[in-house]
Amino acid sequence: MDWTMLRKQHMKVSADTLRFRFRGKSGIEHDVAVSDARVARIVKRCMDLPGQDLFQYDAHSERHAVSSSDINDYLHEIIGAGFTAKDYRTWAGSVFALAALRRLKWETVTEVRKHIVGTIKDVS
Repeated sequence: MDWTMLRKQHMKVSADTLRFRFRGKSGIEHDVAVSDARVARIVKRCMDLPGQDLFQYDAHSERHAVSSSDINDYLHEIIGAGFTAKDYRTWAGSVFALAALRRLKWETVTEVRKHIVGTIKDVS
């Protein structure tokens, strides 16, 4: 799912937890909880804005949803050509995979392969 198109109806916010429900790649349904009181407060304030899109901005007294093109245009402006939001997602996935693999123990090549495949599935 393109996070910039996150609709308010896909989320629930409590005092210290965000819950996202969405259909991801290959039509797989996801239910993800994030426990962070500060982030929950910030997102709650964003959700109180009018409209159904979570990420919005005002321009000339008109409300607009933030699109992936808006984000990529901004990245191009501050970083330069050839870098997009997808690069950030890939980098974050690589960091999560490395952290997960460092915590694992293995003794055989078969175990290594099993851990790598499992980690890739978990991170993706």
